[in-house]
Amino acid sequence: MREIVDDVRKWVQRGEGVALATLVHVQRSAPRLPGAHCAISSAGALSGAISAGCVESDLIEWSRAVLADGAVQLVSYDVADADAMRIGLTCGGAIDVLVESLGAQASEWAKILDAIARGHAVALAVAVSPGALRGRRIFLVDEVAVGEIDTAVDADVVDAMRRQVVAGGSANIDIERDGEPLRVFVEAIAPPPRLIVVGATQTALPLCRMARELDFHVTVIDPRDVYASAERLRDADVVLREWPDLALESLELGVDTYVVTLTHDEKFDLPTLRHALRSKSRYVGALGSRRTHAGRLAALREEGFSDEELARIHSPIGLDLGGRAPAEIALSILAEVTAVRFGKGGRS
Repeated sequence: MREIVDDVRKWVQRGEGVALATLVHVQRSAPRLPGAHCAISSAGALSGAISAGCVESDLIEWSRAVLADGAVQLVSYDVADADAMRIGLTCGGAIDVLVESLGAQASEWAKILDAIARGHAVALAVAVSPGALRGRRIFLVDEVAVGEIDTAVDADVVDAMRRQVVAGGSANIDIERDGEPLRVFVEAIAPPPRLIVVGATQTALPLCRMARELDFHVTVIDPRDVYASAERLRDADVVLREWPDLALESLELGVDTYVVTLTHDEKFDLPTLRHALRSKSRYVGALGSRRTHAGRLAALREEGFSDEELARIHSPIGLDLGGRAPAEIALSILAEVTAVRFGKGGRS
């Protein structure tokens, strides 16, 4: 959802109608996971993706119909279907996509889109079946629930939404209603992960730019004005012109935080590593040669850090992609950060 928020808000502000397509179920293989979204404006603009381009053209037609009559649609695509072959769904799977108009709950959606843009944790629930309830929604922001699906099950749905916020991702839940099954799709939209970059070096510039493309909120820490200028770091969300020991004390380094130090200078590296290792940061990486890192490890051991704690540090930083230019180093760092983020990183 986060990837389409800016476009959708812009369309709404211009007074355009907006149809939202949500991938609510995947069977076998598909390019994207449940919770993928694309939005289509009444002017014909497209934002986001449900597939690798297989079904979007057909969804545009469904979106036009939904915007015209307001009826929520559940559209299914299966590679075995002749219609799916015409569309080009060749991944071998089957998907269900819910298509709805935002106009039906315009005020609620406006608040939700604003909350997502401001980095709040949000949960959404939408009835998938039976058809009589399809498209009814509950929105949860900062523990406040708005909207309804059915008064008999709304409390259970909100409980499921709160659990999903903790677990992350999305899920289909089945609740019995008047002896009949009710299927609800629940998704949690977490705040963007945070990348803390210590040292506004040349490598930091492409690192900030690439990280924003991957939906990270980027903070750069460097006390040196000549390096930490707004012009140089225009792709950073926040620039703190402070020494890392002071700056990091003001930041909460949680499980959604990834810390990178790029200076290979002990005045920067050691304070950064101390704070990061004592925190719940998901990733801790330090640029520098093996010799430089050996010196860092020795200094940190003298301060009482255990070998198990020190093993959390990724150094030499990044995946070995072979490149040595600043952008290539930045790419290797983000490749490793992404691997850790999705459970492929080994040392996280």
